[in-house]
Amino acid sequence: MQAIEKRTSDSRRRSRGKASDGKPNKIDIYIGGRIRLKRQSFGWSQEKWVKCWG
Repeated sequence: MQAIEKRTSDSRRRSRGKASDGKPNKIDIYIGGRIRLKRQSFGWSQEKWVKCWG
């Protein structure tokens, strides 16, 4: 039983954030673009954004 659970959790971990064809999830692309747009509107680098938001 543990082997089945381990295999299931491993496959979920590998596919996280990706569509079944291996490409990034469309929602993740959209959200990432919105975050990038907001960050750039403030004139912040990725490093500064992370420091402010954790």
